[in-house]
Amino acid sequence: MKTCIFLLSMLVAGFSHDQALTAQNSNDQNTISKNTSVSSPADSASLQLNDFLALYRKNSVILNWTAPKEETDDHFVIERSTDGVHFQKTGDVPASGASDINVLYAYSDNVRAINTLKNDIYYRIKQVDKAGKFVYSKLLLVRVFGTKALKVMSVTPNPFVNNIRVNVELNDDAMVCMKIMKPDGSEVIRKSAKGVTGQNTFEIEGTKDLPKGKYSMEVIVNSYERMNLNLIKE
Repeated sequence: MKTCIFLLSMLVAGFSHDQALTAQNSNDQNTISKNTSVSSPADSASLQLNDFLALYRKNSVILNWTAPKEETDDHFVIERSTDGVHFQKTGDVPASGASDINVLYAYSDNVRAINTLKNDIYYRIKQVDKAGKFVYSKLLLVRVFGTKALKVMSVTPNPFVNNIRVNVELNDDAMVCMKIMKPDGSEVIRKSAKGVTGQNTFEIEGTKDLPKGKYSMEVIVNSYERMNLNLIKE
């Protein structure tokens, strides 16, 4: 089974197994302030997922990802958490088998029972082979905004090695600003881009080359919808 080390689908690997994630929404009605210690599975190997991202449709989070086809793969288990620590199985998807190309997978998770406007949702995927051995993906953090401009934002996975990717699903065209900062608040990387109605994925070039240490990330849509993440790169 192929594995990889791989942050918003944000591609990032090389962070510690314990990450603090902080999410805040500037909309007073939906304000979230959370510091969560996120522990990765004990297995040092990480499942390689490309374009691991989330969409939102009528009380359901639609997860999309691509993964290498392996002859020994059996299925993927989707696990969900509302605190980033305690996970439970929400469903599974059969593997496609061996191939020379990556395959696109999708899973719809009904989150009607979760107040998505007041809680972040964390996902991880467990890839199981035919012998029962498994590896986990990094975490995907999903925030449903449900505002005029922004439907959902997802960040995946945390930790990072490759450049960070930010995924936003917009109800209308909007400006998206992404900033990486040091603990003292000094800005090290900024990227602004025009997002269009629908799904948008933005890559923050240069983040894979950042030195080891603590950072924070802020994503701002139209100057008022925002998400903050505290990160540790090792």
